[in-house]
Amino acid sequence: MTLCEARVVTLAALASNFFLREEDVGSNIGLASVERVRELNPFATASTVEEVTEATIEDHSLVIVERTGAESDALFYENLEDIARWCREKNKAFFYARSDCDAAFFLSDFGDTFKYRGDGPKKDLLETAYFPAFGDFFPKERTNWNFAKKKQAAPLAVWLDWIDRSFVFEEKEKDYVAFGQKIFKEKGLRVEVSALERHRHVAGASLGFLNAILAGVLGQECIKFIARQGEPLNNLFLFDSNTDAGTVYSTAESSQPPQQKVLADLIDIDQYDAIEIED
Repeated sequence: MTLCEARVVTLAALASNFFLREEDVGSNIGLASVERVRELNPFATASTVEEVTEATIEDHSLVIVERTGAESDALFYENLEDIARWCREKNKAFFYARSDCDAAFFLSDFGDTFKYRGDGPKKDLLETAYFPAFGDFFPKERTNWNFAKKKQAAPLAVWLDWIDRSFVFEEKEKDYVAFGQKIFKEKGLRVEVSALERHRHVAGASLGFLNAILAGVLGQECIKFIARQGEPLNNLFLFDSNTDAGTVYSTAESSQPPQQKVLADLIDIDQYDAIEIED
């Protein structure tokens, strides 16, 4: 296992990362954590790197990119796009995860086709899952977002992550709430101003229990990929702290094989009071 972490330990981080201690405040999170990670399994190797390169990915089965809050810069997103592409080219699993006060989610990509054996009565049957590419769902340029179409909407937490991402690249934009409203309007969607204001204030306030839930589910998906056993969550998992409910969505486009459901078929728009589609 290899850790790549540019952030430093804060007092707030102690509440959500049990590898950290108070004496670690001010030091690099990866360097402060790696020795204690090794203690979990003395037969496993754990190290740190300053950056993830294509060569780094060669030596691993899967990559998890975690983001907490809206503090990430443009370089983070540039690297994110490259890492996702490298993983798909090399048949490695890729996960993009985010955890905030309101919700936590991860998006997974096991490649164009993923062969696995099911559970229970299907444990001896070889099945296939088709994963949309991360870059198709999360393109850097918001003008290419193909997710928001008429009669189709994403969970609010995912939309807010998109807005955070686009806001980083818009150097002229200074007002986050106004920018968010503009993005929603461009896509024919409405959002409550209070939802944007709340996100602006709580983004980055990571909660320990929310991180634990997300990590538990994500860890199971890692095992499924490595063991090729069990149907994977394909491909967006969201846990809403307001409803204490976890939901799986698919971001697949209609061009995907018929067994893949598109996101519009899985979302009850009435669940999301903060977002609605204009006629």
